[in-house]
Amino acid sequence: MPPKTKMFAALLIAVLIVSSGSDITPSTYKTVQSAGVDLPKRTVLNLGGAGVVCADNPSSGRTDCSVSGITEPGVIPNTLISGGGVVWTGGLNFTVSAARYTIGSVQYSSPQTDVSLAVADPLLDRIDVIAVDSTGSVVVITGTPAATPAKPDVDPATQLELTFAYLPAAAGQPINVTTSYDIYHENVEWTTAKVGAGIDLASPNNPHSGVVDIEATAVTSGNYAQFTNGVTIDLGTQTNLAFYLRSKALWPSTRSLQLTWFNGATRRGAIIVLAEGAFNFSSSNTTSYQQIVIPVSLFQINGVPVNRLRVTVAGSGAAIGWYLDDIILQTGLTPPGQPNAMIWKGAWNSTASYVRNDTVSSGGTSYVALLANTNSTPSAVNPDWGQMVAPSVPTIVTQVIYRAALCAGGSGSIGLTVPAAGYPSAACVIGANSLYGVAQFLDTESESFQDHFTLPEDWTGNVDFRLYWRANVADVGRSAVWQLQTACVTAGETGDPAWNAAQVIVSAASAVAYQWRLATQLAVTTTGCASGEELLFKVLRDPTHGSDNLAATAEAISVRWTVRHN
Repeated sequence: MPPKTKMFAALLIAVLIVSSGSDITPSTYKTVQSAGVDLPKRTVLNLGGAGVVCADNPSSGRTDCSVSGITEPGVIPNTLISGGGVVWTGGLNFTVSAARYTIGSVQYSSPQTDVSLAVADPLLDRIDVIAVDSTGSVVVITGTPAATPAKPDVDPATQLELTFAYLPAAAGQPINVTTSYDIYHENVEWTTAKVGAGIDLASPNNPHSGVVDIEATAVTSGNYAQFTNGVTIDLGTQTNLAFYLRSKALWPSTRSLQLTWFNGATRRGAIIVLAEGAFNFSSSNTTSYQQIVIPVSLFQINGVPVNRLRVTVAGSGAAIGWYLDDIILQTGLTPPGQPNAMIWKGAWNSTASYVRNDTVSSGGTSYVALLANTNSTPSAVNPDWGQMVAPSVPTIVTQVIYRAALCAGGSGSIGLTVPAAGYPSAACVIGANSLYGVAQFLDTESESFQDHFTLPEDWTGNVDFRLYWRANVADVGRSAVWQLQTACVTAGETGDPAWNAAQVIVSAASAVAYQWRLATQLAVTTTGCASGEELLFKVLRDPTHGSDNLAATAEAISVRWTVRHN
């Protein structure tokens, strides 16, 4: 008998003959069955236990009992087995860890995947679901914008929900997730320390992002990297500890990393072991970083102050090596049913019972339950509820627009700043009705222009970039590649900062010559930028880029930045 069938049969028999219940005489019940099999006849039939429901069935001459919460024998419910952690990476973007899961009793796996939500509706809120499916893919199920939005349907036959994102109207990012603490990015966040000569806390080799990472070379048991914050924090207010790990070589099966929290020198809570297969980690993958997401509830220290995280090499066998980078604590996104998950319950109902982290809508605003409650009306001052978005602080969208070139008296001039060499030429476009200038980026050399603008003092951290352009020939099936770089400067800093890594925008040409096209980059990388600083940007076309097969001049018409602030 399969294990599932055994469990089901044993539980049902136990429910029939154990616990307390009403007396039933043998003159009434002649036969008692478990799944159609006769049981020994007794003078008393006892029914009890969670989920047991019995009802008289006079038409069939029997009493029917059922046990809820038990799956049909041999059927495995849709389940996330390992991995599948979702991390918000800024704007509308998320990274989903590699996952193993079951759908319809069949096991699937999906690779680490970056996904993006669709742009927010300008007037109405929306809820999107991030899921995995029966093709081994990560998918975004886009919800329907509404005054009181609901989560979109997830098809249980082909999909498994991982989490959801609540996107307010005209917003550039969801409101049900926050990166609370940057623990390590460039070794300037939390204070680092180490034990072991093989650990480099600021290695320039193979960082996941930025310019440094933590590199471990031939490390053994007891070696560790440690991160200390200036103040204590309560992990009960957090959801996930997320980081990126890249192995140098296959680890012995006896090796692992141990993650431990401390308050000063005192260890707090449980030790989490990251070994082969845990959180879907594979040490055999030596070519790329793997996102690891650990629910902080596993540390079992809600309400206990901590200020130090330690990552320690444990076990026996050959020494191991790895790279560690981009460690954060994030609040809000967890698989349904995980502790600390925000679970969407729809419109608030006075008769419903809510538990901590249930999320509802009421009066056009969303709230998250801070305490278990019933018939406690959500409001900004009700201690049972936390307001997720305040209507009095709307997101304001500001457009910053640049003309790529000017046209005066039939002559064109560049509208942005250009270098001494390697820049586009300007030309006038004179139509039957319109007159405007274009910056002509040739297909024979790398050319660029740049400029800058001031980020608002109440900037939300999100900007989008759009470039109108056209090709001077009909180039169906061909594309131009635009590369965008940013940097920021504030008072007291050099006016010549290093650029952030280029973001590549592949934009298809049109089948009609000179037809306008739109190249878009949502959630532009603005690492190192803050409110009130000057954002510098550079737009480059390099026709030697492998994806630039336009083989023609690309004419830039205008640059438009969308900046969100409160």
